[in-house]
Amino acid sequence: MTECEEVSGMLKPGTSIKPILNEDDIPHLVKSTFGLDVISFTKLNAYDDLNFCIKVGKTSTNKNIPSPADEGYVFKVMNSIDSQLLELLTGQNEFMLHLNSKNYCCSLPLRTTDNQYLPFIQLPADPNHNAVRSHVARLLSFVPGRTLHSVTLTPELCREAGRYLASMHHDLQDFHNKAIATRCFIWMMSQTLEVRKFIHAVTDEAKLTLVQTALSAWETK
Repeated sequence: MTECEEVSGMLKPGTSIKPILNEDDIPHLVKSTFGLDVISFTKLNAYDDLNFCIKVGKTSTNKNIPSPADEGYVFKVMNSIDSQLLELLTGQNEFMLHLNSKNYCCSLPLRTTDNQYLPFIQLPADPNHNAVRSHVARLLSFVPGRTLHSVTLTPELCREAGRYLASMHHDLQDFHNKAIATRCFIWMMSQTLEVRKFIHAVTDEAKLTLVQTALSAWETK
């Protein structure tokens, strides 16, 4: 087993880690965990997690959220692998809080009614509900805006994004977290050849040949 696998619990072929959630249960989960009344919700893009933008009512039974935000929140249910990596998730929270302390506009983690940042909820482990497994559920502040791919990319916008990222890089020099520093993902360049474990999922012969050729070139060059 590689160090990355030991540290981060890298995804293995054939493993299903995405949460299985009946969306009708979202209002109950948010109310019982975070003390907010869900009025509506919209599913957001996600990879192995589940993300929802939720709009909530004006009242709250959560002392940590005395005045619910009009723009709503992000309700995020973590996949079953990352739900076990509490040091990593705590590091992510610390990362967001650090950026906020430097006046960057970013989502912030919010606590539950019993003062937790990383509560567990029980969800089905398989579509037939034969077992349950634990997933971390998080509530984050929602930052309204437009994503970069939805606007015209101009030279000035590229320069502005570069300046912003450079400033952020500078202001993160005093942030240190071992769990984040040692986290490995299969889509990192250092893990490119790990993709070979998954190429059985490519059924098109032409595409499979292309993937194999690219991986071989990466390995030798």
